[in-house]
Amino acid sequence: MVRRPCRLVWAALVLSLLSACADSSGAGRSPTPPPTASAVPSEMTAEDDLALNPPAPVNVRAARSGTTVKLVWDAPPPVRVPHSYSDRVVEYRVYRGDGGELRPIGTSPVPRFTDSTVGPGTYSYAVTSIREQNVEGTKSDPAVVITVS
Repeated sequence: MVRRPCRLVWAALVLSLLSACADSSGAGRSPTPPPTASAVPSEMTAEDDLALNPPAPVNVRAARSGTTVKLVWDAPPPVRVPHSYSDRVVEYRVYRGDGGELRPIGTSPVPRFTDSTVGPGTYSYAVTSIREQNVEGTKSDPAVVITVS
């Protein structure tokens, strides 16, 4: 089955529609130039980000105790711009990495967590807040590094 004639018919139809639109749009007028790149912001502002993404918990701290790591942190700061998510933190999600990607290892309803699944190695941790309707916030800075021997 050869479909080329159909493609030619479609191409002719599209060209005739484009031509008709151009003729009826006011011949003689110069076309409107496309918007310049400077009309669209290249990055979101901090306020735009907060309107969409809950802030991260702050002051994440960790301490090794034998073969466990105990983490504590402070709740995320209040959001003072209009935003699309609940202010109520339902729980926190804890992430751990060993030099690679941070992966979730557990949750806690309070701002503390004990990681008892660590083996020998160096780990970094980050924490997010989970809001109502399972909206997860931004990860905290993964600056906490603990070496377990």
